Amino acid sequence: MRIILYTGKGGVGKTSISAASGLKASKDKKTIILSTDMAHSLSDSFDVKSKNNQIKINENLTLEELNPILSSKKAWGHLHAYLRELIEKKANANIDFDEMLLLPGFDDLFSLLRILEIYKENKHELLIVDCAPTGETLSLLSYGEKIEVFAKTIVPLFQNFNKAFGNFISKKTSVPKPKDIVFEEFKALADKLTKLDYILHDNSITSLRIVTTLEDIVLDEAKRNYAYLKLYNYNVDAVFINKIYPQDFFRSGFNDLKEKQNIQLKNANDFFKDVHIFYSYLKDYELYGVDKLEILSQEIFENQNPYQIFSKKDNFFIEENHGSKILNIEIPDAKIENLNLERQNDDLIITYLNQTRRFVLDEKLKRRELSKYVYENPYLKIYMDY
Repeated sequence: MRIILYTGKGGVGKTSISAASGLKASKDKKTIILSTDMAHSLSDSFDVKSKNNQIKINENLTLEELNPILSSKKAWGHLHAYLRELIEKKANANIDFDEMLLLPGFDDLFSLLRILEIYKENKHELLIVDCAPTGETLSLLSYGEKIEVFAKTIVPLFQNFNKAFGNFISKKTSVPKPKDIVFEEFKALADKLTKLDYILHDNSITSLRIVTTLEDIVLDEAKRNYAYLKLYNYNVDAVFINKIYPQDFFRSGFNDLKEKQNIQLKNANDFFKDVHIFYSYLKDYELYGVDKLEILSQEIFENQNPYQIFSKKDNFFIEENHGSKILNIEIPDAKIENLNLERQNDDLIITYLNQTRRFVLDEKLKRRELSKYVYENPYLKIYMDY
């Protein structure tokens, strides 16, 4: 099964491009488009309405808009039952418990589990994910790695503490003691996310695609997004530059705007030169309904298949120089002052701007110490020595 995730700042046209991609792909692939943005607009894009979270567009194309409450019950299982018991004993019985469990960030978890579920069901040949805006997508993509660390280090401590003192605390405070199955279920959940993490990092299965416009703020965020995805070692195989002013627009003037657009277009082309770039133009009509999306899909892809892998490149590689092992990580156009590294046991922790990545060192590097790091665009070079 092929997986494609569309990401980008809110309002750049991710949903329209996801929808157009799915529509074109469905001509010869059984396709499902999943919206992980809690403020869904996927069904609006197709101009369809349904009470169910799944909508059939044609024989080969299905839409699904994630239902957070149903997903919460399914994801948490015994933990859901335990938290209900806890809240009912200690809080007002009128509290809407199901909505209370929709804590910030949990929608990322439900989205990941649904992606894994669709992949395992294997009822479709292609899964397109219409992601939430950039920050939430980065949170989603790093969730598996973070929860794995939590499950391996923190959860066993809680479990041991619960065995030793759970009964005593329960008697003194009337807080019900969690059963072992709650902890085991959480660890099983972490195991599922680890498996999905492997699938999402397999560049023969999964591609990420960035949608942007040429506005300064939007393009700058797209560049940072691209760098973050490189840091997390995801394969970005294409960038979509959307809402470009067509040449006809400039016939009536706006020469300054034309010049600025040309500069920004060159800027974007230079920065994203290692991936396939698609272009789509600003329309004088709203993009909704199958007919309009069909036109958009032809404009963007022409005779290309949306599900093909447009580019593939290793973001990490190790080289050797005078006895030093050098870990190279591609982070385009970064600044050394925005990078920070530290070693914790077998983990290397890299912080770039507001994103932190923790990953286990390769066997070749575990016996070495972090001696220095330098930045030579586009690579962060990490020197490991005895």
